[in-house]
Amino acid sequence: MSQEFPVISLNGTDKQTLLDETLSAMEAVRVAIQKLENMTVNARDYGNINRAIEEHRNRQQKLKDIRQELSNIYDSIDDQ
Repeated sequence: MSQEFPVISLNGTDKQTLLDETLSAMEAVRVAIQKLENMTVNARDYGNINRAIEEHRNRQQKLKDIRQELSNIYDSIDDQ
């Protein structure tokens, strides 16, 4: 699935605001990834550690995918 990108126009949000907002969102996701990576996934805390590890990795990947989408948006805006 292709990604939709903002297009800079006179009637829309200015380029710098779009860049700043996207960068702010990217930073928030970066922090969330870091916090998630610091979480303890310990066999003593879960009934099925293998499933818990898989779910934890899936959550990490979802955030990394969001970070990549935001990076694509940022680059698209910056190239205009």
